[in-house]
Amino acid sequence: MSAAEQGSFKPHERAVLSAFAQACLDDPLAKHEEIARAIELRLHLLPAEPRRQLLMFVGLLGARWFWFLRTGVARSLTTAKQPIRRRLLQALAQSRLAPLRVGYQALRQLVMAAHYGDERTWSALAYPAPRRLGRLVTTAGLAHGTSAQREAALG
Repeated sequence: MSAAEQGSFKPHERAVLSAFAQACLDDPLAKHEEIARAIELRLHLLPAEPRRQLLMFVGLLGARWFWFLRTGVARSLTTAKQPIRRRLLQALAQSRLAPLRVGYQALRQLVMAAHYGDERTWSALAYPAPRRLGRLVTTAGLAHGTSAQREAALG
C-alpha cells in the first residue's frame, strides 16, 4: 500500500509541509515539524479523495520542475530561503489556475489550524484556554431542563 493510500507523508513530503508552514507562519515560536506531524496525524479524518488530492499537492510542492515551470525559480520549497519561499507561495495564492489557488488555501488553513489549535500557542499569545465541560451537553437536552439545570450544565 502506498503512502497516499495509507494517508501519511513520506519524509520528503513532511519536509515540504514543514517548509510550507514556515513560509506561512511568521512566528518564531512555531514548531514547523510538529505542525507537519499534527496535520499528518489527522489525515485519516479526511475522505479518501480529498486526502489523495492533498498528498498529491504536497508532492507537487516538493518538485523543483513544478516551481521552475510556475515561477522560473529552479528550487524546491525545502531548499529555498525564506523570502523565496514566500514569493513561491504568493505565486500559488495568486495563480490563474483555480486548483493551485484552492490547494494553497486548503493547505494554509490546515497549517493555521494545527498551529493555532495547539494549546502551547494559546499560552504564548496570552489566550485563555476554553473551559472544559465535564460532559457533552446537547442543545436539545438543555431546552427541556430548568434554568438552574442549564446553568449547572454550562458551568
